Amino acid sequence: MKNKILSSRIIKNIFKVYFGDIFSKILGVISTILIIRTLSPLDYAKFTNFLAVSSFIFTLTSSGINKGLVVYSVQAIEKGNEKDYYLLLRTGVLIEFFLVFIVAIIAYLFSRDLSTFFFEKDIYTNSIKLGSLSALGLIGLEIIRTSYQIREDFNNYVYVLIWRQFIFLIIILIFYLFNNISFIKVAYAAILSYLIVVIVSYRNNLLFRSSINSFLKKRFYLIKEFVLSTGWLVLYMFFLALFSQLDIFMLSRLESEIVLANYGVAFRYYSMALLILSSIHAVLLPKFSKTLVNREESNKKFLLNWFKLSLIIIPIFIILFFISPAILNFINGEEYYNASLIFKIFIIGIYLSLFLSPLVNLLIGEKKFKYLACLGFLALSTNFILNWLFIPIWSGKGAASATVISHHLVLHGGVLIYLKKRYF
Repeated sequence: MKNKILSSRIIKNIFKVYFGDIFSKILGVISTILIIRTLSPLDYAKFTNFLAVSSFIFTLTSSGINKGLVVYSVQAIEKGNEKDYYLLLRTGVLIEFFLVFIVAIIAYLFSRDLSTFFFEKDIYTNSIKLGSLSALGLIGLEIIRTSYQIREDFNNYVYVLIWRQFIFLIIILIFYLFNNISFIKVAYAAILSYLIVVIVSYRNNLLFRSSINSFLKKRFYLIKEFVLSTGWLVLYMFFLALFSQLDIFMLSRLESEIVLANYGVAFRYYSMALLILSSIHAVLLPKFSKTLVNREESNKKFLLNWFKLSLIIIPIFIILFFISPAILNFINGEEYYNASLIFKIFIIGIYLSLFLSPLVNLLIGEKKFKYLACLGFLALSTNFILNWLFIPIWSGKGAASATVISHHLVLHGGVLIYLKKRYF
């Protein structure tokens, strides 16, 4: 029987999103190089924390809800319940903006206290203030992209991201050409680029165009089921949000701004290297959410093919491991030499993420949210302990090692244990 999960259409969509992300990230790389070469290490450390705050608030308030929206909305569309789809989207949007508004207001009003508490210094006050504002734009953009993902409209899914990066690059180029670039200006450029794309995309999106007010009361039980069941998924994403920023938080407390800036540079390239991963997640999650008749057999075939593919690409990562320091030193300059050493550790994490992270979509599609939340808590706890032990000894390399070990040994190890029992 043909493997529907790895069909030609799925592969085509993965590469469509991948190459769209590639183009988007090329624009992002140009912006990053201009920013790295222009900002001082202290300002780049502030920019690193600005991105961390924005990403953390998004993951905390919205990422889990968006994944739950994909699972429930895909199943509603599959059953022909278009009104359920719109109802779920509107419910998710209201919940997300309510949560992010509360979190952003708290972060903005108490930015100096939060900076002193988390980083033991108040130099990151503006990073927290502006990061909370940027989170509003990021969440708006991701809601638009989620609506496209649900409908498997991957053309528009990547277009909105490309436009956002293009607008951001244009603004950065203007600052760069006039030799008038600073952390504050870069942060406002990011916020403005989100705002423009969200406004334009919202006007062209069908998200709020159908009238279902009278339908809402009749489908209250659907809202209740969605909110209660995705609560565990939100908790899982909350643990991941803490996990994803724990390395930067602990480096900020235990090391200098120079170390944090080097780690931030390495982490930016690490994020860029995971382009294909976001493409795979975007395409596979709607597929795994569908209630296929031969679902178990199809998923088992996918796993076997995925394991074979992971072995084929090992030589690529071995080559990348040895040549990456020379490439990064050429791009960034000697000032960020340690970033290239940190990135070598992240290369191991990149391979493991490409191999293991997409498998989480299987558990999300089967609504194993509680199990994922437990794994997320264990991974977060392990990450804290390893960072506390490793950073005083190996500095930025210790933080990278702690992240890779706890993420893949604990979180993805638990996923593999479940899949082995479930399918083999």
